[in-house]
Amino acid sequence: MKRLSIITVCLNERHSIEKTCKSIVSQTWMDFEWIVIDGASTDGTLDVLSRYPVTRLVSEPDGGIYEAMNKGIRLAQGEFVIFLNGGDYFHHPEVLSEVFEKQNYQEDILCGNVLLANSLDKINRPPRNVSSPLVFIGESIPHQAAFIRRRLFTDYGFYDEKLRIVSDWKQWIIFAFNKCRFRNLNLLISVFDDKGISSVRPDLLQQEYIQVVNSFFLHGENYRSVKSIRWVKLLGFLPILKIRRSRNKRKILLFGILPLFSVGDQAWT
Repeated sequence: MKRLSIITVCLNERHSIEKTCKSIVSQTWMDFEWIVIDGASTDGTLDVLSRYPVTRLVSEPDGGIYEAMNKGIRLAQGEFVIFLNGGDYFHHPEVLSEVFEKQNYQEDILCGNVLLANSLDKINRPPRNVSSPLVFIGESIPHQAAFIRRRLFTDYGFYDEKLRIVSDWKQWIIFAFNKCRFRNLNLLISVFDDKGISSVRPDLLQQEYIQVVNSFFLHGENYRSVKSIRWVKLLGFLPILKIRRSRNKRKILLFGILPLFSVGDQAWT
């Protein structure tokens, strides 16, 4: 069994897929398989891919990125999986060597840093320590820099294909609730082309984020545990919800301005 499965999801990425391919084949540590799930590209993406040693290529229409990612997981045979999608690429040729060559990990999820290519070279870092699912109310882990034990998807479920933007963030919450072990590698793993749907459809991003927060945190014991959170931020920097105390109530405000609902103090104790 290979130590790692690299899964690349793409659709009409002719102008950006080559840098993904080059960064994979130039790795100095090669104990991996490479699976490409293409959404039936028509722009020449498949011609570019044909020049590289892909282990398994599937090209067919799909229902979105998370369905494609799930297809890749089901085909994967590696101990760990990482998603390096079209336009994303490893930061340098020794990345996989730095992570795996001399390491035998006990943890389930290995978290690295990612460089956001279109955000003035901003580096997105995972949480330093995942001690509780509540960590993910304000933070996330970039999947382009996360190595996940493949069996976790069999044990706890695959990506929610009903979501279009935040299903990978939801999956971190599920793993945390199931006490999976996270390790922060403090290594720069990949470069992320951050011009995706989350920047094009902020309305959908907000809708899905609130839906997930509500389903996991705003009820029962988890709801009461959120009482110390003042700002709820997506990916650690985009403010979405604000929880403000006023007299005997706490108010939940979208962007800190628009009231969503209020709840009495007794619900937080």
